[in-house]
Amino acid sequence: MQTTAPYRAEFARLTPENRPALVAFDQVASKLKADPNWNRHARKYMAILPGKENFEFVNSESESEGGSGPRTQKRLIWRGFYRFNFDMPPRDPRFGWVLGGGKFANGDESPDLVLTERKSHDLVFGRHARLFHNYSSGALILHTAKQSITFVDGKEVRPSITIWSIVTHITFGNLTYRLHLHGEVESAHRSRLARYQQSHGLTVNDFPVSLLSTPAESDYIHKHYIIKNPIGHGASSTVFAGEHMKTNAVVAIKRITRNRSNAGLIEQEHRLCQLVDKMSPDGDRRSAHFRNSDFDEVYLVYRPLAIATWLSLCEPGPISDAHNAISTKLFRQCLEGTEYIHSKDVIHRDIKPGNLAIVSFNPPHGRVIDSGSARIGASSDVVQGNTLSYRSLEIWRLERGGKNSGLQYDETVDIFAFGVSAYQIFCKQRIWWGKEANEVALGDMRDEYERRDAVSGGRSAPSQETYQKHA
Repeated sequence: MQTTAPYRAEFARLTPENRPALVAFDQVASKLKADPNWNRHARKYMAILPGKENFEFVNSESESEGGSGPRTQKRLIWRGFYRFNFDMPPRDPRFGWVLGGGKFANGDESPDLVLTERKSHDLVFGRHARLFHNYSSGALILHTAKQSITFVDGKEVRPSITIWSIVTHITFGNLTYRLHLHGEVESAHRSRLARYQQSHGLTVNDFPVSLLSTPAESDYIHKHYIIKNPIGHGASSTVFAGEHMKTNAVVAIKRITRNRSNAGLIEQEHRLCQLVDKMSPDGDRRSAHFRNSDFDEVYLVYRPLAIATWLSLCEPGPISDAHNAISTKLFRQCLEGTEYIHSKDVIHRDIKPGNLAIVSFNPPHGRVIDSGSARIGASSDVVQGNTLSYRSLEIWRLERGGKNSGLQYDETVDIFAFGVSAYQIFCKQRIWWGKEANEVALGDMRDEYERRDAVSGGRSAPSQETYQKHA
């Protein structure tokens, strides 16, 4: 209770800001000081600064000399703050840290953080609100009780909101506080949160490694979304990790800067989102005129946000039965997703391990992402926009022959790229064939795959002869 230095596992502090909150803190602190046995559970969350401090307040019930109005008075009060710490779990970790008020003799039914003894006076419920972590993103969520009065940064909360800023001002009834989230290293925070989940038997979900769970100064709000750290870049677009402020859904947000050359492509990607029904449900589904509208930025929201892509899993290494089993399920799902967009006459055109996303490992959930190069239609003669190392033979012939050759390609170019990706995924190989997977390289891939498949439990690396052939 007395220690004010940050604990190792402390992730946030709640400090009284306005006069009612300061007075309420002093009253609870005085109760704790007077009776060391009062509410042992609630006292561990309070950090009381040593020595009382002068506090100036206006006594509205007395008149100053000369009858000019209320008189200013001073009194000594206890100052301090409430702390949130993974090593000091709430009474019921499933619900998080409960904040409220009231007089509690033994503390059994008290909230974790006792904000005031005078509930009616301060308009605070016994269990007014609770703070807990969204285990899909690691973000801190504030959830309020029905009919309670709660404001975050001046806006009323109904019923929950994601705490997206390092510093947030929260009002419970008449009491206003400053919630400060410590700027801890992201990896350390995730590690402590994961251990906290496991030790208390909470659901342990896979975190999207691309989504920072701690707030950053660069975070900002657009519509109902917190736009966080960038996770990918293109010539005129940036993809961010994000989170819906009300539903806490974790999403990928693609922000595109519109210009004359890409207006048509933006319009096509928007049509594609509508076609395959992967746009956020509260997104604008009306016809959008991207060529002549007076806006300069377009936001496309995709969900869910993947925890990883297969690119990071293609590094050479041992291949286990578990790897094969999970990879087979995930790969099948990606194939089924591609079969679906093909049924809508859409060609993805950029299938590769980096665009095959893993939403979760348990249960296995895979998705095809990044439709920026996709084309709507049963065939196409567009050459640009795909990754060379996964480009099919048909597209290479079209590029070499030119558009005047009359050549086109269809959705089978995606199946070709899937085959090359499957070699990398199931054999755990980097790209060794250079920019073009020609017929010779494909033959070597088949040979290497068969040789790997014949060695039970092992991994067959490309031979030195293969490397030299494609160097």
